[in-house]
Amino acid sequence: MRIFPDLIGNLLMFVILINYNSGIKWLGLAKLNRSHKQELDGFTRSECEYARKIQVLRKRHFRFCLHHKHRFAMHAVLMASKATVYYCMKTFADRRWNCKSVEKLPKLPPDLKLGTQEQAVVHAFSSAALVFEISRRCSQNKLRHCSCGKDESDANVGSNNQNYTYYYSNCLDNIDIGIESTRNFLGFHQMGMKSKDSDSKSENKKPNKQNKSQIIKRLNGHNYEVGIMIMMNSWKSKCKCHGVSGSCINKICFRQLRRLDDEELLKMIKDYYLRAKHVTMEDDNKLYPTHFITTGLQKEPLKTTDLAFIEHSSDYCEPDPSAGSIGTQGRQCETVNVTLSKTNHCSNMCCGRGYREVMEKETVQCRCELVDVYIVKCKQCIQINIRKFCL
Repeated sequence: MRIFPDLIGNLLMFVILINYNSGIKWLGLAKLNRSHKQELDGFTRSECEYARKIQVLRKRHFRFCLHHKHRFAMHAVLMASKATVYYCMKTFADRRWNCKSVEKLPKLPPDLKLGTQEQAVVHAFSSAALVFEISRRCSQNKLRHCSCGKDESDANVGSNNQNYTYYYSNCLDNIDIGIESTRNFLGFHQMGMKSKDSDSKSENKKPNKQNKSQIIKRLNGHNYEVGIMIMMNSWKSKCKCHGVSGSCINKICFRQLRRLDDEELLKMIKDYYLRAKHVTMEDDNKLYPTHFITTGLQKEPLKTTDLAFIEHSSDYCEPDPSAGSIGTQGRQCETVNVTLSKTNHCSNMCCGRGYREVMEKETVQCRCELVDVYIVKCKQCIQINIRKFCL
């Protein structure tokens, strides 16, 4: 009978997947409360040990937390975890998968450990948030051992056009330190990399479940790197006019990374999610899209700008614990001012099951008028709102 060996194999695979995906558990730091007044203080040993005890910090993270220099970046790590959880849920609130699973961390739900498209975007989201938080705190002088970033472009030199002279002058977000610290904390540059011993044995080794976990580890590293690349490409300039009597002879401009509450950045991250590629990993340790473009007889490796996954996701319509789906029953949806193709339209969100309407009364100010020079008086009116929820 093979039942007992198969059971052991499945349990071993479960343990291996937990081990290789536990790196994202650090987002569980979002549940910790730390006073804003402590943001200049490094994490204490007791704080690091507590985070390790509740399993939000792995061995690498714990070493980072205790390091005499890196421990001052831990408040930035904490804020990055909170930002990732909040803005990931905000970004995907209009979809069946709404990123609510990140709230379960450090407990790993299946949709964040099987190599899914959703796992890919959460890893990218988190590394982008880390780079931003650390880079920005350097420029704000809120982080020890780092200062303003270097501007290697020509933007720091006054440049002329037909109407303005531009001058770039500010303390840049230190993205170099942000990337360096992010890599030190996550260690993704080592994820899934083969050792010499594993290379020598690979020829005699048949594909098995453990190889899948190695691919997932490699995917996590790749998707972390995509998150960094997203933030590296998110620079924007803010300019103010200066001149005699309000004229705009000169423009003083400030270059900054986009914050995670920037709508353009959030849209960019969602677009990366929608364009994510299903991949396989070959013996050369490179990831290849399953629908690849051929150049002659050669496959094209996955681009560094693409998110990657190996497990096709559930449709998230019905509860399915094995896939990490909680279903869409009870989710709010829309039918007014949205087209049928929109993901939050009731026909899509409710997966054809229909919806119920709830009528709510709300007291609002109305018929306001100016009764004196500085006094506005309004009447109280009852407004009826109809909200729709999936069956």
